[in-house]
Parts: sequence; C-alpha cells; structure tokens
Amino acid sequence: SFPTESLDKLCDDPIVYQNHDHGISPKKFSENKNLQRLFVILTTSKDKKKEKEYVSTMRSCEYPITLFQWHPEKIEFEWGSPNIPRTCGAIRVSRLAAAFLVREADKSSKRPDSQELKQLIDYLKLIDDRRIRRRQYGQ
Repeated sequence: SFPTESLDKLCDDPIVYQNHDHGISPKKFSENKNLQRLFVILTTSKDKKKEKEYVSTMRSCEYPITLFQWHPEKIEFEWGSPNIPRTCGAIRVSRLAAAFLVREADKSSKRPDSQELKQLIDYLKLIDDRRIRRRQYGQ
C-alpha cells in the first residue's frame, strides 16, 4: 500500500497530472450507498480549472480493484506537456503507483502463454520502432 506520507502529498500537493473535467464528487459518492459498500475513497483532487473536487483514487472494499482518475505514468514517461509535475515527490508517487500495480498483478494466477507473450513483445517493439523513426525524421 501507499505510505501515509505519499497519500497525504497526493491530497495536498499538485504532484500528479490531473487532466480531467469530470468525476464523481465526494458528496455524490457519500450519497450513494451502493458505491460506499463497494469502494473506499483514498484521494480527492480538483479538476483542471481547480473548481470542482472529485474522487481521484479509490479502492474496492472486497476485490483487488483500485481506480485511478489521474495519470501516474505520465510523470516519468511523457514530456509533451509543461503541466506534468517533475518534482521528486511527483516521481516518488509515480513509482509507488507503478510498484503497487505490479504487486497487484503479481497476485493473479493468470499468465500469458508463450505465443501471447511473443505477440505482445513484437507489438511493443513495433511501437518503439515507430517512435524512434518519428524522432529521427521529425514526423
């Protein structure tokens, strides 16, 4: 799970990339008894305009499901927007989110067979190859 210090930072500091205009408000969440039975709110955030609060991270009470309404992957791997935070705290939270997701995936007994794995690796190589060519030729 996330260290308390990092969860506090998620709640208080702009350390994740928020690019959303829609989401469920904590008030609406608390009015919906079905949602309350299924999920617990971990963090809330403000929308892009910093006007409306919405639930940005929640976890299932019963199942291994965590919902992110923010982009932990963009902090380290996308450089196209000046709005993506690059602070040490942002990078730490991004890495904690990635480690958390890997630990959750490791709990699953499902594994791709060798053919599925080969197809995935070939597909990822193709995507990476296209990115390299675009950078080389300015496309």
